[in-house]
Amino acid sequence: MSQLEVADLFAGKSDIGGQAVNEGLAFGWWCIWCQRQGIIMMDSYFEIKAIPDPELLQTAIVAQLMQALHGLLPAYEGRVGVSFPAYSQLRTLGGILRLHGTSADMQTLRDQACDHAVLSNYALITNISAVP
Repeated sequence: MSQLEVADLFAGKSDIGGQAVNEGLAFGWWCIWCQRQGIIMMDSYFEIKAIPDPELLQTAIVAQLMQALHGLLPAYEGRVGVSFPAYSQLRTLGGILRLHGTSADMQTLRDQACDHAVLSNYALITNISAVP
């Protein structure tokens, strides 16, 4: 099955054996395809939220958080993704860093983040949540 065929199944645009594929089954096929390709599913996430400080710009706080985070990420060899859900607010990346990965990687990274001086002093670190 090609990547395009799997994507069509996931989007509900195809069928198997003449039967329409529901979203749950399509997601199951997508997971199986990803496992066979060696792709790691990012099933969990947590957020690092910059704590506002009247003496520092939010951009300066986020820069410090990113610098600290970049020190932790190489150990995960590309298995952790970073997104910016508050991007473009005030023409910046925003004050929230969302980290995505497997539940095991997220638990380890969250523990490291909570123990990191910069991350724990300048940010609120949320609990791990499942990707909806």
